[in-house]
Amino acid sequence: MKGVISKSVSGKVDSFLKWSLYVLIFMALVIWATHTFRILPIIFALMAIPALVYWRLYRKDIINITVVVIFIGLTVMPFDITFINVPGGPKIVRYVFGLPGDGELLRAAERGELVLGGCVRMGRTPRWILVW
Repeated sequence: MKGVISKSVSGKVDSFLKWSLYVLIFMALVIWATHTFRILPIIFALMAIPALVYWRLYRKDIINITVVVIFIGLTVMPFDITFINVPGGPKIVRYVFGLPGDGELLRAAERGELVLGGCVRMGRTPRWILVW
């Protein structure tokens, strides 16, 4: 009887530790995405919550591995979306960093041909963004 109880408790502890590890990894990835100021990975993270629930029910580890790989891919890809308003309809434009210089970049930004991102470029900032 003692062996049965210890196996049952051990299985519950293992399940709890595994679930806790997945939650910690998920939280670390969300913090990473917010540090990079990217919107697309955060949207994907919110959509990935049902995948974590599915894993909890059916124990398919490949789902969690896929979610993490896609999430990391979204944080390093050179494309993102933003809520910056520019003239015209939704389109993909360049995301330019640094001092605008002679004013041509300022005029292009006013026309909605590009978006000025500031003077400092982070390591994983996108090169192209979808604007509205």
